[in-house]
Amino acid sequence: SISFEVRDKSFLAVDGISFDIERNQTLALVGESGSGKSVTAMSILQLLPRPQASYSKASSILFNDKEVIDAPNSELIKIRGNIISMVFQEPMTSLNPYHRVGNQITESILLHSKKSGFIDQTRDCVFTGRERHVESARADFTPFPQRAIRTQDYVLIMNFRPDRWPMGDPYRLEEGPEPTVEELETNTRITLADEDAGPTKAWLIKAHKTDPWKKHFDKVYGKRPLIELFDLKSDPHEMHNLAGHQQYAALEEELTKRLLDEMQRTGDPRLIREGEFYETPPMAGPLKKKSPGWKKQK
Repeated sequence: SISFEVRDKSFLAVDGISFDIERNQTLALVGESGSGKSVTAMSILQLLPRPQASYSKASSILFNDKEVIDAPNSELIKIRGNIISMVFQEPMTSLNPYHRVGNQITESILLHSKKSGFIDQTRDCVFTGRERHVESARADFTPFPQRAIRTQDYVLIMNFRPDRWPMGDPYRLEEGPEPTVEELETNTRITLADEDAGPTKAWLIKAHKTDPWKKHFDKVYGKRPLIELFDLKSDPHEMHNLAGHQQYAALEEELTKRLLDEMQRTGDPRLIREGEFYETPPMAGPLKKKSPGWKKQK
């Protein structure tokens, strides 16, 4: 049983649940919202806030015959992410916005690995790709196709349609009444819709006509060249594009070839008939009337 202290009162969130999970067995907890499913799951890994959350004296959570409740952190670290892992229901509230997502994802791997650093010499790069986030980010419902290759020291980004706005069309920023702060904080589709609504977006858009923020605004939301190349050691925030610089010409050529070769090897549709697969319905174009979000796409 699990209780929470709320406004000087005790709220019983889980009342006498009991179950066993054997090795290689699957157990499904089914219940309506607020019935205690997430609280039960988080209690197994001791992720509930203490002392706000408390267990009854008779409560016990055993893993391999060892008590988990109030186990020392040194023992919990051995279990969390190594033997027992959790896929959180709401990743936006589970990830810390002050830390890079990649660092948070790899943290559990590094905590349980006996090796560190550049371990596999054959895996010297990562390939990534992006098409769009919001279907109506651009007036013609097209994506902003990007592919990238990142090595230990450099990242090369290929923007296949540099004529388009990366974060979506600047609705109401060039003409018409400019969006209000409230609209920018709560309505993703109001402008630059490939970035979610929020206070940072609202603040920068409101400041984008003033020095020195105009230059910063253009860097964040402005159109991008076909190729971008950044030195991650000297420029970790990727502010200075080295593509086209003579001293980096050989590197740019090498990384571009590796990226295109990988796209060819994996059959990336972006290279077939000018990306027709991604540029036409159902991958692009207006949503059908019965589709989720149809009322909001205008």
